[in-house]
Amino acid sequence: MIVLAAEDQQAKQDPYVAEPTVRFPEPVAGRSSTPSTLSTLPDYETSQAQLLLQLSNTPPRRRSFPWPQPSLKSNRWRRALLYGLALYVFLTIVVGVPLIVTQLRRPVHRPRPPPWEDTEETTSLLDLARVGLVLAGDSEGYVCNNWTMSEDANLEKYRASLSHSYSPSGSISLSSNASESNFVGTTGALWVDMNPDTSATDIVLTVDVVASSDYLRHMVHVCFGDSGNDRGAAIYVPSHLSSSDSVDVQIHLLYPTSPSLEIKNLVTALPLYTQTFDNLSPSVAFDTLNVYGSRADIWCDSVRARKISVQTSLGSIGGNFNVTQSLKLDTIEAPITGNLTLTQVCGEEPTTVALYTGNSEINANVTLYAEVSNSNDPPPAYMLDVKTFNDTLLLDIAYDPVTPNARLDLHAQNNLAESTVYLDPKFEGTFDVQTKLSSAEVWEGDTTSAESRHGQEQRTFIYDTRSATRRKGWVGWGSRPADKWRPDQGHIDVVSSYSPVYLRSRAGDP
Repeated sequence: MIVLAAEDQQAKQDPYVAEPTVRFPEPVAGRSSTPSTLSTLPDYETSQAQLLLQLSNTPPRRRSFPWPQPSLKSNRWRRALLYGLALYVFLTIVVGVPLIVTQLRRPVHRPRPPPWEDTEETTSLLDLARVGLVLAGDSEGYVCNNWTMSEDANLEKYRASLSHSYSPSGSISLSSNASESNFVGTTGALWVDMNPDTSATDIVLTVDVVASSDYLRHMVHVCFGDSGNDRGAAIYVPSHLSSSDSVDVQIHLLYPTSPSLEIKNLVTALPLYTQTFDNLSPSVAFDTLNVYGSRADIWCDSVRARKISVQTSLGSIGGNFNVTQSLKLDTIEAPITGNLTLTQVCGEEPTTVALYTGNSEINANVTLYAEVSNSNDPPPAYMLDVKTFNDTLLLDIAYDPVTPNARLDLHAQNNLAESTVYLDPKFEGTFDVQTKLSSAEVWEGDTTSAESRHGQEQRTFIYDTRSATRRKGWVGWGSRPADKWRPDQGHIDVVSSYSPVYLRSRAGDP
């Protein structure tokens, strides 16, 4: 039992007084517990000023990154890279520099330009601005709209006709504003032929118009020019016809019948009109013939010129062409068919041919013709570039019997259809027939029989590469020449991507 002291018992019996109790904290070691010795804290402004001063005097700490230490493998890789770079520089100095110096010292032999590098000067004589002069009423220097009119009320056909004459000398151009845009209901045709009237001495140009209404008939304008680049005709037809309206234009260009007629230039730009050139050769010979179309076909029964260029987009091109310098037939969505005679004038540049289409076939028979009267003349030369994309390509190349051994350079290219080239036995030179995802074949024909002009020599095929997708080598009579190049040696290149390619020698072909 615990016995409380007397004071504690008395305090326990005293009543409780609710007064605050003050208890001082325990004094901190090393600090005086007397109030007089306690340090006073600075106010807020002073504390902030001291902090800013301290921060400004403290240098910033740099953050250190733990850089990786180079490993043995990294050192080896860098050393190998350095050795490779040094070897590359050494080989460049030892091998590359002598080759460059040798090439620079070697005389430059500039080859004749191939036909696909089109350096042909612009021979177009068209001045389509004169169509605008007709609309503006400025017909000074032109003969315009001298119509002879008639009509058929029962058939609701309104006709108009006019004609103009030109002297045979000089150039003629024919143009029209009708194109594929906003000219629905507009049709037309051009006919170029010999004049059936044998007494005629001038070139006669006739334009016949048939319209569905008298208003449309009067909206057709034709102007003739007689001099300079305006020599020819400009034809304007209305656009935005209704579904019930129509305008048809027929153009006839007739040349006088003559034993020999030399025409400087003929240029046509008639996008919507079919264009037909009848049997003009040999009576008419052009210096240049340029024909431009769009969606209508272009056909030439027989034309002869120094240069011929026929270009369209949706229309086909065909006929018989005879050129001495260059021939270009170019379309996109239509076939090219014809017989091409390349007449080489000795001593001049090679005769070039370019046949281009995109989504249709090319079928051409090519005859190489040349007469060499002097044995010192260089051998005739021909260059052909033929390209299509999605249809068959067939070329049959033959030398005329009077043509001597001539140099032929051919590049034929296709992608998605079969390509076949027939080769005359007179050809001598190299060949390269290749495809990527199909077969390449060379049919040699009969190589056992000798040709009279070669004595007892036989036709020889020598292959440098002979695989399923490529045949490369040399073909000729007798042994292969030691020289890599001779003036009379040609080259045949037939290339495709996904379709077979064939080179067939005509000697002994079935």
